[in-house]
Amino acid sequence: MLSKESLQNTTVIAVVGALGLGLVSWSGVHLYIYFCAHPGILGFLQSLVTMDSSLCQALLSLVTHSQILYSATISSLLVGSLSFIVSCCAKSTKPR
Repeated sequence: MLSKESLQNTTVIAVVGALGLGLVSWSGVHLYIYFCAHPGILGFLQSLVTMDSSLCQALLSLVTHSQILYSATISSLLVGSLSFIVSCCAKSTKPR
């Protein structure tokens, strides 16, 4: 059985990981907008040329993959939090 300390450490790691992946995704989106798809009609016309560039493809891939990892991290965070709550509510029995 997992101890409270190990569940707390796992939860902290999951929270930090989720925040880090959120930052990567947020940064990637803003960099994509800055370099590849400016707002407005001129940005639309520019994006017709720049969307196929290596930089824009890499940024789009970064955003896509970080969102997938972010959803998996949030799922594990929820499961870890539920496990932690259950372990806190369970009666602790002392070995004989």
